[in-house]
Amino acid sequence: MMILAILFLSVLSRLPRISSAGRVIRVPEDYSTIQGAVNAAALESVILVSSGVYQENLVINKTLRLIGQDKTNTVIDGNGKWTVVEIIVDNVVLNGFTIQNSSRSQGAGGVLLNNSDQCNISDNVVISNAPAGLTIWNNSNDNLIEGNIMAFNGIILPGWIEGRNIAVVDSNSNTIVRNFLSDPVVSNIELVNADCTVIQFNSIQKSGNGLYLSTSNNSVVHHNIFSNNWYQLIVSSDSYDNTWDDGVEGNYWDDYVGIDDGNNSRIAGDGVGDTDLPHAGFDELGSFLGLDKYPLVRPPTPIQYLVDNTAYSVAIDSNSTVSRPRFVQTDKKITFNVTGPEATAGHCNLTIPKSLLRDSPWKILLNGIDITSESTVTMNETHSFLYFTYDHHRNITNIQISGTWVVHEFHPNVILTLIPLFMTLAVFLRRRRIRTRPIDPSVRARAGIVSDQFGTNTVKILDRNGIERVFEAAMKGDTKQARDFLLY
Repeated sequence: MMILAILFLSVLSRLPRISSAGRVIRVPEDYSTIQGAVNAAALESVILVSSGVYQENLVINKTLRLIGQDKTNTVIDGNGKWTVVEIIVDNVVLNGFTIQNSSRSQGAGGVLLNNSDQCNISDNVVISNAPAGLTIWNNSNDNLIEGNIMAFNGIILPGWIEGRNIAVVDSNSNTIVRNFLSDPVVSNIELVNADCTVIQFNSIQKSGNGLYLSTSNNSVVHHNIFSNNWYQLIVSSDSYDNTWDDGVEGNYWDDYVGIDDGNNSRIAGDGVGDTDLPHAGFDELGSFLGLDKYPLVRPPTPIQYLVDNTAYSVAIDSNSTVSRPRFVQTDKKITFNVTGPEATAGHCNLTIPKSLLRDSPWKILLNGIDITSESTVTMNETHSFLYFTYDHHRNITNIQISGTWVVHEFHPNVILTLIPLFMTLAVFLRRRRIRTRPIDPSVRARAGIVSDQFGTNTVKILDRNGIERVFEAAMKGDTKQARDFLLY
């Protein structure tokens, strides 16, 4: 009990202070359910929740701090019913939980801020909810969303595909910082009629749309990692005065292959690309915008990869432009591309956690050529450190680093995601093909659609207001086109 108390106090010391007016309530010691503790709590109380699975749908209607013992083993499970945690008051702290398994057809998903200001949602794992992991809605302003893992949020059913990790709707001046966002059904972050949002130091990866802005102005977006998204950034034509850098540095886009050579009267070697500028961004019609004038040539923070709800960080230190970094779990390897000023020397220094991938021995390939014997490999108890050099050429150089042991081969949530996807494909592929007709361009852009030159089927979806809409959706048997149905 003493150790548990010390652990909770250490967590509390890192959170914003509310006041000492309330009291400390413990679950399950004082109340068997979290909602029971919330109902009994005085204003500004602290509710400490021990590890365990709590099948509840919480409504928090008073200012308090709700703290889980640890985010991996303290689980609020919605049991497939409605929103898992709804906050309808100001100044609430929600920290240290896994929040999962909302209703697939009703409610707002994992966490809903409903007309709530100055809340702190931090250090949680928000997975497997629909239609969103976190929704900030209905004039919810000045909230801080920090240090969360959000993944596998959304829903895929025949005729209905939607989902995002974070949605900010009709709310202003919110801050989204240092979150790891991956594998939503459609978008990682959507801003709709949301002004003055700060989005910084997030890892935004593996989605149809990395970041989508609609009727959203005066937001500040920089030092984020955009990786492996079909569309990294979509900004509607009615979104104005958004900023994509801090005046010196912008964001890291894993499809940027410009070089840091001092071109255009800029500074060489400062980690900011000087060619192929500006970079990133499409409008809702699919036209390239070019928004980031200062794209970073290397990730500003370690790249994170998600396995079993745990984020593993791989650091890449290099003097090259690093593009398309990938962790290929089934092949036990990390791969990426490098490029730099022609006829100059390049180097990379990787830090790889042994809990993700390890050697015995490593194999390092440079454009398919084994350079392991020319590389330096050191390690400690937790990490391996790989250093190697190469020459920059006109063409992009591919690096592959293979180990002999990898963390669990396949994530069960991936299976759950693929099963309904294949069910959807099976239903639509059995239907009679009719005359090809293009999808509306704004729908294509939002859905991350690459091509619509396929046979068509009628798809019914629900829009944000719950109104049924009908689209002609393009599809053939190639599963790579599955996201052609991502029409929300």
